[in-house]
Amino acid sequence: MSTSIIEHQQPDEVELLQKQSELESLGERVAELELEKSALQLDLRVFEHRYLQAVGSIYAELDAIEAQLLEWLSIDVPSDEEIKHRAAMARAAAQKSAQEAHDVKSRNISEPSDPSESLKKLYRRIVKRIHLDLGDSVEDRERRHRMMVEVNAAYEARDEERLTTLLDIWDAEQKATVETVSERIARLIRQIAEMRRRIDCVEQEIHRLKCGQLYLLYGRVEAAKSQGRDLIVELAEHARQQLAEREKQLESYTFARCRGK
Repeated sequence: MSTSIIEHQQPDEVELLQKQSELESLGERVAELELEKSALQLDLRVFEHRYLQAVGSIYAELDAIEAQLLEWLSIDVPSDEEIKHRAAMARAAAQKSAQEAHDVKSRNISEPSDPSESLKKLYRRIVKRIHLDLGDSVEDRERRHRMMVEVNAAYEARDEERLTTLLDIWDAEQKATVETVSERIARLIRQIAEMRRRIDCVEQEIHRLKCGQLYLLYGRVEAAKSQGRDLIVELAEHARQQLAEREKQLESYTFARCRGK
């Protein structure tokens, strides 16, 4: 826009254009961060599934043996309340790990394909348009949240057609509103503040994911891969060795109890 055109505009009109430009820039940043977070969450979900498939059932067996050993020890030393408590906690942990191992086997999570540039571009457009921080009321923000849940699911499924449909549905549902320039500026100021808060929030969410134990393990696995090693296979083998040792302990303890009786 030329300087001469700007000079003929009213101050509130100039401010309106500035706020619109600022909101547009913040929307771009939010969209990029949402893309980064979505990709990270999906990578970690797939990685966790692979890890649990490889070692989950082994650790479930280890937990079961640990619970059995403590339960028998609590029977042999009935006056020790601490051992009883530990046995109960171990049994609860064993049941939980067994259920988790079962759940992993029943889920089918495949390696996602890389998103196309057109898919990412479409996702950015939708995030900038629908993002819940642009809502004018609690009801509107809830509606935007429900739509974004569907949008994120479609993006993770790499379903560009579904994303296009969701955008069309959203556009068709929008109601035109008549606002004065002052009202539009006030709305943009609020939306800019909300967008800045959202940027901080998503950055914190990404930081939290990257500080988690799962991401740290993921990083170790990726580093090992660059060296030609499969760390998950190595961890599974180590877990099997631990299981074999605990099975021998359980067998020895069982034999000793039977002889004692």
